[in-house]
Amino acid sequence: MHCFDRIALWECRQDDADLAVRAIPELIKLLNDEDQVVVGKAVAMVHQLSKKEASRHAVMNSPLMVAALLRAVSGGNLDPEAARCGAGALHNISHHRQGLLTIFKSGGIPALVKMLRSHLLFIVYVLSLPFTSKCCEVISSWH
Repeated sequence: MHCFDRIALWECRQDDADLAVRAIPELIKLLNDEDQVVVGKAVAMVHQLSKKEASRHAVMNSPLMVAALLRAVSGGNLDPEAARCGAGALHNISHHRQGLLTIFKSGGIPALVKMLRSHLLFIVYVLSLPFTSKCCEVISSWH
């Protein structure tokens, strides 16, 4: 069974953090794949996980997952739909203080700046003011 099939099967059976915890190691491998189609599908799966509260926490509590997602999305090689999914996943993760911290600690600021330079307007929109203002608020509270 292909890894995407296993992850989809888990998703059908469960809707909780356990699904994400078991899927995360496989998704990290897929996010680091050389094939951009594989990476795009993995980004879309991370986006789906980020939409559900329990699995979102598992994703944002995995610095390796967030770092792999940031690398995949900021690389500039994804198709527009995958780039939108990646921006959406980061947006969903950013709704939590822990998610912002994980994004920051995973080298997210340079990656996000690079994404904001994107010619894809929806990425700029998704990552714009609410997200960056939250980042600034969290970072300023550390000092």
